[in-house]
Parts: sequence; C-alpha cells; structure tokens
Amino acid sequence: MTKSKLFTILSLLFNSAIVIIEIVALVTSFVKVPENDELAFNGIKLFIPFTNQSNIFLLFASSLFVVFDILALSKQTTIPFWAYIIKFSATCSVSLTFLTVCFYLGPVFGFAMVFGGMNLYFHLICPVLSLIVFIIFESRVKIKWSFSFFGIIPTVCYAMMYIPLTLCGLWLDLYGFFLNLGPFFWLPMMFIGSYAIALLVWFLSQLSYKKIIKHI
Repeated sequence: MTKSKLFTILSLLFNSAIVIIEIVALVTSFVKVPENDELAFNGIKLFIPFTNQSNIFLLFASSLFVVFDILALSKQTTIPFWAYIIKFSATCSVSLTFLTVCFYLGPVFGFAMVFGGMNLYFHLICPVLSLIVFIIFESRVKIKWSFSFFGIIPTVCYAMMYIPLTLCGLWLDLYGFFLNLGPFFWLPMMFIGSYAIALLVWFLSQLSYKKIIKHI
C-alpha cells in the first residue's frame, strides 16, 4: 500500500467519524436540551449559535470528503481543489469555536459546562479531529496565501446575521458583544482573531504539504 493511499484511507476514516459524531450530536441537541446548560439550544434555535453553524458546515465539508475519498480509492479520481477550500474554511470556523470556548466562554461559564454534554463534541472533539485530518492527511494540494481569506468567510457571514438580528431583539446577545466595550471593539477583534486562525491553519497545512504530502 502506498503512503498516498494510506493517507486517503485515514482521511476517509476521520471524516466518517466526524460525520457520524456530528449527526448524532446535532440530532440529540435538536430534540433535547439538558437542564442547567446555558449554551444549549434545541429545535430551530439550534441554528443560532456560531458553534452549531460551524459544526453543521464541518458536517457538510466532511461529507464531501467521504464521497471524494471513496471515489479516489475506487476509481482513482482526483479530489477537486474547491473541496479542499471548503474543508479549509470549515476547519477554520470550528477552530475559532474551539479557541473561543477555551479563552472566552470557558472562563465565563465554566469549563465543566462548555465541555459538558453535546458541547464536548461541538467544542472539542470535532474541531480537534478536523484540524488533525486537514493538516496531516488532506494537505494534498498547494494552496496559495490568497485563499487563506476563505477561512474568515463563515465569521463574516455570521456577523452579518448576528449584528442586525441582535440589534432588532430577534436574537440574544450570546457573546456579549454589545456589552462593556461594545461591538466596535469585539467585532474587529473577532475578525482579526479569525484571520489569524485561518493563517495558522493555512501555514500548517502547507508546511505539511511541503514536508510530507508532496513527497509521497
């Protein structure tokens, strides 16, 4: 077995695991919310937090790779470049979720809550799995620096919904952006942080491409 085929198989296994975990966690969260969990939403409200939207995006991207990995193994087809960009963007979005939980939500709500119940899968397991599989097993193509901006598209799209809907009172200010220093401080910081994460994920993936993938 070649290393290229091995990496494709590992990518398939990791992405399959992500798809299964995401489906179970999302369906469970949609139907039932545990008591004393301020970060959990069920029903249609499940789609409000960025955490859940980013994980749904990851579910979509991972499902794409499950299909393309199977095709690559069975028919020796090449995975299209646009699929890598979608996976890159999804990985950046759940990485933002993970770091926001570690450095903001965790200290505010307590780590037992942010990593409890289904939050364990949304906030930790799926983001970490996504980073591992994208950086190590899916860095099979050279991605130019300019494509790193695709990593902040989910954040920008969410902000375009979050700001007007929160100001109109249709959404709760889940992240406290309109308290204390206000959105003119927190939103730029979020965009800067989001792009810093995108640059880091891009850099690590391309480092992997140059050191490992390119030579197999």
